[in-house]
Amino acid sequence: MKEWIWELSEDENGSKWLYVTAEDINNLSCFRNQTLVAVQAPLDTTLEVPNPDEVSIK
Repeated sequence: MKEWIWELSEDENGSKWLYVTAEDINNLSCFRNQTLVAVQAPLDTTLEVPNPDEVSIK
């Protein structure tokens, strides 16, 4: 499925229709027991996520 999603995202005609459910993502073994955050944002948006092992929450 991972390859299928990649191929769809690279296809200019199909990428605007690309849609995946949380279940689709959860069924990929590479994401099991991992934290996954999905963000929809304009092009050129950057997102910095600190390493939880290096950040203390007060």
